[in-house]
Amino acid sequence: MRKQSAILALGGGGSRGVAHLGVIKTLLENNVTITGVTGTSIGSMIGSIYALGTPIEEMIEIFNKVDQSKLFGFPFSDGPGLLGYKGIKEFLKQTIGDKTFSETKIPLTIVTTDLRTNSVVQISEGKIFDAILSSIAIPGIFPPILQDQKIYVDGGLMDPVPVRAARALNLPGKIIAVTLSSPRTQVELQKIQTKDNPVVKRFRHNQLSLTFNIIMESVAVTSAQLSELRMEIDRPDIIIRPDVMNIGMLDHVNVNDVIQLGIDATNQQMKEILRPAGFFEKLGLKGRG
Repeated sequence: MRKQSAILALGGGGSRGVAHLGVIKTLLENNVTITGVTGTSIGSMIGSIYALGTPIEEMIEIFNKVDQSKLFGFPFSDGPGLLGYKGIKEFLKQTIGDKTFSETKIPLTIVTTDLRTNSVVQISEGKIFDAILSSIAIPGIFPPILQDQKIYVDGGLMDPVPVRAARALNLPGKIIAVTLSSPRTQVELQKIQTKDNPVVKRFRHNQLSLTFNIIMESVAVTSAQLSELRMEIDRPDIIIRPDVMNIGMLDHVNVNDVIQLGIDATNQQMKEILRPAGFFEKLGLKGRG
């Protein structure tokens, strides 16, 4: 079997991000060496755990054991946002701890957005814990992270699939973008109103529940369209699209089922992933989009 190497650009998408585990698992099973990883939002979390040297089977076990109902804290517990970070912080303390970027086994970059400068920020030094929190801070849902005179919010606000950051690592291998969204042309109001989301159940008032769902649906639509635009511009060598569009960004999921979606999508692209890179691709001058 041909050996190939890859730099992963793991996109954001909340609960859908469990599919990243299936992508990584399938690449490794096909002798693809992952030389570096970049991540936005949930992609930053999974990418970080992997970059620190955690075996993929152990990662799958970790995500199977996590109590999804306890991931989010009470509203306003950490600042201006409908949800707090309590459960997420506890999860990150157990899996990441105080580790820094200098302790990763392969290069890692986490992408976030600075509201003060309206710019994408690529973080590759300091505490990984802090960088992940800054990358998952969905505006209005989670509080922004104030650090180093910056106001950090979700990296997906400007760069949902961090291909440019992956290319900036300047590592050997094909750049593989894993996007957790696809373009959508319309949103059904009835679906928004009736969507059974465990997080929404916290908001007893019907109008508040509807407001929460509309915010999340808007984030998903914007992210999907921006993802397509950025990938047209940044042109990764390979695009993997797990079929996760029926999963809400904060839904409780069956971990193994979502992992399988990542496996299926990666297998569909495996022939192209294992194809030897052409001359221009080796020079980083041509992406396959």
